[in-house]
Amino acid sequence: MSRMVAIAPLTLLLLFGTPVCAQGTVPQFAVVESFAEALSAGRVTAALAYFERDAVWSEYDLMPRAANGLAEAMQRAHDLVDANVRLEIELVATHAGGMVLVTHERMWGDFVPGELAPLRSVTVYVVEHGVIKSLSRVLEPDQRDAWIVRQMVLGAWPSGWHDFRFRIDGRFVATPRPSLVRRLGDSGSFAVASGVLTFVSDEASQDCDAGDVGAYELRFLAEDRFQLRGIHEACLKRGGPGKVGVFNRTEAE
Repeated sequence: MSRMVAIAPLTLLLLFGTPVCAQGTVPQFAVVESFAEALSAGRVTAALAYFERDAVWSEYDLMPRAANGLAEAMQRAHDLVDANVRLEIELVATHAGGMVLVTHERMWGDFVPGELAPLRSVTVYVVEHGVIKSLSRVLEPDQRDAWIVRQMVLGAWPSGWHDFRFRIDGRFVATPRPSLVRRLGDSGSFAVASGVLTFVSDEASQDCDAGDVGAYELRFLAEDRFQLRGIHEACLKRGGPGKVGVFNRTEAE
């Protein structure tokens, strides 16, 4: 419910705000740009100099979070800088005489999964008397949905085909079955997008060559049960086009 409440004002602002092309220079946007530039450069104190003492910083991206007041905003800024954050901001529209700024924002950082980089969001800033009173960031719906699906596949998934483990860092390992001796069959990175689960093998893989790519249609049959159907595969020991496997999660990540 909170997410819906947060998104509704953004939609209204985009519909009824003043387009940037119709208004020329927006002095308040210079404050937002200075904040983003300082944060991207790792200068936390300089970035937070543009925040009001009681400012509210809300985010609805990979996970919901809120920072209330300057002390919590300082901690959030340090977390982003430690993760090598970089921001690019484009002003889209203004509201309330330029005090409310609607922006399109792109964000890079160590915490951003490769297949989602950069994170794309609609971010609304409220700027008054030269300081930021609030910041509200909402991830674009397609990226939010992709992240939710990615989280759903994390954990251990055995089957008669392979035992897969998908980790939160975007890595996977696969042990072939049946096997008298438990060994690593394949390992590498994975990504989920548009209903397709993609594997890319790394140098540690024993069954596949580094860089081998396999793509499989992903279909959830239940919360802890999914089906894979091969679309294309460079490593036939991992699967193949048309091959179907059903996996049941036995352990969450």
